[in-house]
Amino acid sequence: LTERPRLFLYRHVADAAFAFDAGAVTEQLWDYVEAANSSCRHRAVAPPVDGLWGLAVYAYLAAALQWRREHPAAGDALAIPLRILWEHKGLMARRLAFLEGGGFVDPALALSGRARRLAADAQRLRLVLLRGAAERRPEAIAAAIDGLSCLAVAECDLLGDTLDRRAAPRRAAPACAA
Repeated sequence: LTERPRLFLYRHVADAAFAFDAGAVTEQLWDYVEAANSSCRHRAVAPPVDGLWGLAVYAYLAAALQWRREHPAAGDALAIPLRILWEHKGLMARRLAFLEGGGFVDPALALSGRARRLAADAQRLRLVLLRGAAERRPEAIAAAIDGLSCLAVAECDLLGDTLDRRAAPRRAAPACAA
């Protein structure tokens, strides 16, 4: 676990207009829940990349936390991945609010509110680790592993509910055949 995974960011094109594609969003949600390599969906514009996708990042983060717990002198290499996790949960909340506002999911389900609570939980998890590292409290890592597990379950439940409410049957997973 000494090698960090690469992170790919896509730039928003502010001056371009795109039609909202609810089907594509549904496919991406399925990819995320099933930890499918969604870069394969964009292989016409960029080569697919290997890595961890969707909910699979939780297992990686839990293993990295456990490794950190077993190697306390190794330093803290998790501050950035946990910040990205927190930011990702915040973006997920904004996406769900967009879906609610556009009538793609029922606002009465309060999915975006649940996602905002997940983002707050991810931020607390991050702060527990940062404070624990600063104060040299190894028990903070155990608390973070437990918190990460709860966060993964809650996110899986939230996204499952979102897909259920969209009555979204799974389409074919992306294939990365060369």
